Amino acid sequence: MKSINRAHLFFALLLLIFFSPISKAVIITNYTGLFDDGSKLVVDLKGYNYGTGSYFASPTSWPEDPSIEEFDTFFYPSLYLQQQFGFGAGKIGQIFPDRGLYFTVDKNHSPSMTDFDYLFQLPDWSIESNGIHVQYHDHHVGFSGGFFETYPPSFKVDEPGNLALMIVGFAGLAWARKRRAIMRVIRS
Repeated sequence: MKSINRAHLFFALLLLIFFSPISKAVIITNYTGLFDDGSKLVVDLKGYNYGTGSYFASPTSWPEDPSIEEFDTFFYPSLYLQQQFGFGAGKIGQIFPDRGLYFTVDKNHSPSMTDFDYLFQLPDWSIESNGIHVQYHDHHVGFSGGFFETYPPSFKVDEPGNLALMIVGFAGLAWARKRRAIMRVIRS
């Protein structure tokens, strides 16, 4: 019977370690917007720890906290755009401050795009939620979707209650072992 009690304590400790809540957030590395002609727009979201809520990212700033580093945005044009209009791949800058990628993170830590609106201060083209526009050449390529690259935060005990439960679990194991040793001494 004593070994069963010890097994129960050990099992409870393992449950605490493996299923204790981790930081309620998700790490998002980037968002990739895809266009019908094969062009891509990639917003580097820097791998911050995003909790539930709404967020905005542009190549120039995060308005809620200007001290946070810029979210780099890279445009990778299709072969057609490169050949016909001379678009080159590279980092995007000179954006209107109210434009960018708006996204939310839900209670299941799943991010989704709410608005994708890039308009660049360049004379002849822009990228917006519904496509790539080349004003002077009457060319439009539709937006076909996109995806976030994410991963969960690394395991860590980040709440005092979890740490206390782990300490109690280790103490329980130590107490069970000591009690068994005392019972052996009494019997001999």
